[in-house]
Amino acid sequence: MSLGLENKSSNRQERIARSPKRIGSKVRGVGVSLSCYVGGTIGFAGVGDDFWLAVRVVGEEVSLFLSDLTAAADYPLARQVLKALDIPIPADDELDQVLPVGDMSIFADLGLEEMELGAVAADLDLYPEDAVAGIAERLRFGEAVEQALDRALGS
Repeated sequence: MSLGLENKSSNRQERIARSPKRIGSKVRGVGVSLSCYVGGTIGFAGVGDDFWLAVRVVGEEVSLFLSDLTAAADYPLARQVLKALDIPIPADDELDQVLPVGDMSIFADLGLEEMELGAVAADLDLYPEDAVAGIAERLRFGEAVEQALDRALGS
């Protein structure tokens, strides 16, 4: 799953597009892909049933949030997020606990507080697409994301 969302706050216009898979495999590619949209942009990428990534671009500022630090042991995308955040990749003996990393306040100005985002990331029963859909609903663009997820996942 890889989605981009443009939200032009001046007229509340929303635009959702599925990004090519190759863009979703590199953090830099996700940020560059999202920065081509005018205004503030939010992007999500999910990897299987394992983890999800939120990217927010406002102007030249890029914020990242990774739902599970331990994903870096197995997934290049997660390792790239840690590198972009200047967080060392944990050693194997440090991988016993699922921990989110990155900008916990990535959506705070939109009404999703750090504790709530942390709770979504900590819910191991949520699939990445369900976590993303829940966040989008909380940020008031849930219907558009649900439609995009249905198209992307063939539901």
